[in-house]
Amino acid sequence: MATLKQIQARLRKLQERAESLISDRAQAVLDDIRAMMERHGLTTSDIERHRRKAKRAAKPNVAIPAPVKRHEAVNRAAKKGKLPAKYRNPETGETWSGWARPPAWIVNVKDRSRFLIDAEGTEIAVKPKPKAAAGLKPKPAAKKQTPKPAAKKSAAVPARKTSGRKTAASSK
Repeated sequence: MATLKQIQARLRKLQERAESLISDRAQAVLDDIRAMMERHGLTTSDIERHRRKAKRAAKPNVAIPAPVKRHEAVNRAAKKGKLPAKYRNPETGETWSGWARPPAWIVNVKDRSRFLIDAEGTEIAVKPKPKAAAGLKPKPAAKKQTPKPAAKKSAAVPARKTSGRKTAASSK
């Protein structure tokens, strides 16, 4: 069994070997870069000059705001946290902010005003729709007279809407 000193000695040797491999690889890359620079006639000052131009071009003098798209606005709102509740189910106490898909308890409701919550979180009292006075029946709504459809030309051929173009069948 190996002792602690032996394991530490192996670790030192492995670490030295890893460092030499890293320095050899770095030296090979530097040699390749120098060869490419000589081949293209470049110097380190050329590289510095190019780097400064790239930095200046990256920072415009006037900041131009990017157009805000819908998904960015939604993400921004999501980062701020949950939206305040706007509707509350009186039976279960569930709430909904009025944003995104409505929950099942309010999906088919035509008049959502009875579920509204004010800013303090209390339900808003909504006046019920006025009903007919006691003892009086509401008058039925008058029926609208609809024009009678024109007589069909032929029972065998159904009527079609035309797009304004004449077809071979209609020109005969």
